Amino acid sequence: VVFDAPETKVVLENQKESTFEFSWWWIYFLGAGISMIWFVVSFNRLRKIKVHATPQERNGIQFHRVSHSKMALSFMGSILIGDQIKEQHLEAILSHEHVHTYQKHHLDLVFFQLLNILMWFNPFNYLFLNRLKLTHELLADRAVAQRVGTNNYAHLLLKETFDTSDVLFANMFFSFKTIKTRIAML
Repeated sequence: VVFDAPETKVVLENQKESTFEFSWWWIYFLGAGISMIWFVVSFNRLRKIKVHATPQERNGIQFHRVSHSKMALSFMGSILIGDQIKEQHLEAILSHEHVHTYQKHHLDLVFFQLLNILMWFNPFNYLFLNRLKLTHELLADRAVAQRVGTNNYAHLLLKETFDTSDVLFANMFFSFKTIKTRIAML
């Protein structure tokens, strides 16, 4: 095989130089941008829910009642409770969410969400965030279980997880993935 070096050189000289140079920074900023957009959209969605909810108070705990909803969550120091949650379980749920707001768990979550925007490529950040959420749930569960009784609270968790007819909650309050851990920790 014989290569003709001068012809190869002519081909290379006739090619136009590309003005775009590949850089890994482009991929980093694209991922960070997508993560930031997801964060802002999620934040605004919850903010809109809070704005349209009705402020209420029960046993000294202020919360927002969301119409046509089963949700039970805390958001930036506020408690959002769906109006489809039965009154008999409302006190335990409010206590649970109040622990989240009192201990300012939202500050941890926002900090690590922002950290995940900067380090979106690191899977350990997402694992750590999931463990942090579980730890927050366990702390709130412990406080409520001491107040309403461990057996009663464990029964309440099981009712929601297996979707029995006694109570309806949002999956944000109860997670099937963590129910075994949460009941074991009670």
